[in-house]
Amino acid sequence: MVRERIPEGESIEAGVSVYQYDRFTRFIVKQHWFLFLLSIRLGLNRGRILDIGAGPGNFTIKLAKLASKTSIIGIDQSPEMVEFAKSNADKKGLSSRIDFLVCKAERLPFPDNSFSGIFSTYSLHHWISPQEVFLEIVRVLEPGGVFLIMDLRRDMNPVMKWAMTSFISQPLGNGLRTSIEASYTVNEIVELLTKSKLKEWTVMKHLYWIAVQSNKIS
Repeated sequence: MVRERIPEGESIEAGVSVYQYDRFTRFIVKQHWFLFLLSIRLGLNRGRILDIGAGPGNFTIKLAKLASKTSIIGIDQSPEMVEFAKSNADKKGLSSRIDFLVCKAERLPFPDNSFSGIFSTYSLHHWISPQEVFLEIVRVLEPGGVFLIMDLRRDMNPVMKWAMTSFISQPLGNGLRTSIEASYTVNEIVELLTKSKLKEWTVMKHLYWIAVQSNKIS
């Protein structure tokens, strides 16, 4: 039986430093080649892209390196994360194409129709009000724009959950366990989307993750 969802809040897990989270996401990015292949296939390889919940910027940087015709803005509510992300982008020579801003996903400081694509990884379970974020995505996404929102799933394969949380050093292991318990099940995600203003979406599921993508394929 899947346990009831336990909200985690907007910040990273207690006891996990930005430095530790940065190293962890560098490792995770290397395992997620399929995510970037899907991103390119969807059309997140050109135009102006928004990365919601960019953290230390490693997913943002990888997407920028693969999609040279993009300019990307990554947002995060943590000033410390944003400064770390800016430093990471500068070290990779990508500061001219990537910028990072401190703001909340529920209140995006951008005009309507500002972006050709929306990208978000492992951030959804942190959103205090997913419906408000979906409204903002609809508002800032230009007509014909595409989106890809990926996160953990609470109803993941139990063996996978045990493996993921048991072989990661602390405090990251406990932090990951907390994130899993804060994530949504597949049915919960579908219910959220059905009630949202976000249209033409498809839900993909894996052993431990779930992805919401636009139906449009470029």
